Amino acid sequence: MTKLIRTMKSRFHKDHLSLSLTIMSNTPVESYYDMPVIVDSLDFITLAAFDYSNPQETPSKADYFAPLYAPDKHHTTTNVNFTVQQWWTHHKLPFEKINLGIAVFARTWNTTKPLKDPKMPITKLLKGPAPGGYNTRTTGLLAWPEMCKKLSKITNVSKKNFGSFAYRPASPPNKQGLLITYDDLDSIREKVKFAQAKKLHGIALFDLSYDDFRGKCRGERYVMLKAIKKLLN
Repeated sequence: MTKLIRTMKSRFHKDHLSLSLTIMSNTPVESYYDMPVIVDSLDFITLAAFDYSNPQETPSKADYFAPLYAPDKHHTTTNVNFTVQQWWTHHKLPFEKINLGIAVFARTWNTTKPLKDPKMPITKLLKGPAPGGYNTRTTGLLAWPEMCKKLSKITNVSKKNFGSFAYRPASPPNKQGLLITYDDLDSIREKVKFAQAKKLHGIALFDLSYDDFRGKCRGERYVMLKAIKKLLN
């Protein structure tokens, strides 16, 4: 992979093209890339700083899926700040070469019984990924407009500095309850401000098709994209 990246950079340079790499938050990069060598060959790297917790990998445990900082009594490595700092200190990647990837979708778990005063991480009464939405059709995932419709019917919502989660108990015709973890507009704005303070290269949205491109939730199209763009301007 390292040789391929260096070859591509050499050829792209002749045509004044940029070369970038997207890295998921849980990727052991040392196993795939010779980072000290390829950092100079890349114009920027996009860090997909989310999915620190998802129902496919931990079906019986849920946590904030994209916290900006580490909550108390949580792993210090599963948060956006650590990921960005790690690339700067350990991999010697300048901040100005980093794009911060922000998710505009939610992760979902089935619950078997009502959650009484839940606190993250939740390690009981979970039963794997919940059914997908009417458009995404991917288990354990809801796009922003799909999630928004479900949240309008849920009263148990917790909004913290580390992200939000909501849950409802099982009730007819639903045989199972639902737990949703997500970033709301406020937490996404905080991440944009974080990127600005660090003087990062930019923001990457994961992905545009998960934003409310038809304005079904609030009557406004591309709510997340517009909020990010407004801050960057």
